Amino acid sequence: MTRRLLLFANSFPYGKQEPYLMRECHYLDAFDEVYIFSLSIRKHQRDLRRDLPLEQVTVVPVPFKSPLFYAAVSPRALVSRAFMTELRQLLRDRRFTVARAVQALSQFSRAEHEASVIGRFIRDNITPSASDETVFYAYRFLYQPYLMSRLAAKFPSSRRIGRAHGIDLFEERQPTDYLPGREINLRALDELHSVSQAGAEYLRARHPDFVAKIKVSYLGTEDHGVRPPRSSSQVLRLVSCSEVAPVKRLELLVEALREVSDTVQVEWSHYGDGPDMDRVRAMASTLPGHVSATFHGWTRNDAILEAYRSGRHDVFINVSSSEGLPVSIMESSSCGLPTIATDVGGTGEIVSDGVNGRLISANPMPREIADAVEEFARMTPDAFARRSAAARETWSTHFDSDRNYRQFVGKMLS
Repeated sequence: MTRRLLLFANSFPYGKQEPYLMRECHYLDAFDEVYIFSLSIRKHQRDLRRDLPLEQVTVVPVPFKSPLFYAAVSPRALVSRAFMTELRQLLRDRRFTVARAVQALSQFSRAEHEASVIGRFIRDNITPSASDETVFYAYRFLYQPYLMSRLAAKFPSSRRIGRAHGIDLFEERQPTDYLPGREINLRALDELHSVSQAGAEYLRARHPDFVAKIKVSYLGTEDHGVRPPRSSSQVLRLVSCSEVAPVKRLELLVEALREVSDTVQVEWSHYGDGPDMDRVRAMASTLPGHVSATFHGWTRNDAILEAYRSGRHDVFINVSSSEGLPVSIMESSSCGLPTIATDVGGTGEIVSDGVNGRLISANPMPREIADAVEEFARMTPDAFARRSAAARETWSTHFDSDRNYRQFVGKMLS
């Protein structure tokens, strides 16, 4: 009997996407064969391929095509059962707009093309037998579950598993307030594992016919060690780590830091790059003298973790308008950094207000954020140490990758 995993992920391991999937790969050695279908690889990603911690892995690149190419194959998607089903659902729910129909057609066109490419690879390279144990695994809950359903018929007794994170789960994060194929994808899966309880509850409320399929499986991070005790109560060293994009609301954080009392000193460091970097950097350049800002740009994950572990930063801060369950907070918590964060998505599952950090409102005014910063700046060493220990304990109990990923692989094979 061969245990075989077919993993569908956007670009991974090319480029920088899906950085947290790399850690999960360490636990896929439970399978005899692992095939990673690296979907929609852009030209700029092809020169960067990360080394995988697996010997029994085959990476199959599926390049992204031009919009004209997908338009050319769209007639095939236009008459597909999936697209017609989705169109009827939009009309029945009174949610139809031209923009949503185009979004759905684009998604199913991509799925049709990729099913053709991957189907040829499977035909030429994989010979399934009735005794094999084959698992299809979609790392994102976009079109990948439907894509897998187009391929799974060739594999007797296969299982289809998916994960749902944040941007692929919460429809409100889309400009159209819509994600195509929600129920088509749920029908295609045996189980869908949300990375947060909040995400699972959101899906169950919207799709009650599929409650039994919707599970919770936390992501996790490895143990990177604990930071030393806070070395100085004179300066509060804040740190954030994210793409510099509108959903992360770094402009709001800058405005909050502007309101911090001049009786405390604050040093803010940010790791990450993105489309809003120039604007945020310009705003931060006008902060008052008792607040400094340092932008490190894109930084290797191991370097960020070393900064956490070494004690260079005191408190992690995240003021996003939307989240799944932030792995960035798992990483900082594992090193014992308390967190200030907005109560969005599953953040409340890792940040407990007054225990291991401050959980502020989902849409705070700058003053609310500034108050939380000042509270940590004025905190006694003993109080800070308690919050630091609680952050580490939260990680150890719920977000230890060794335990979580072993359990998840066990679920895939059960």
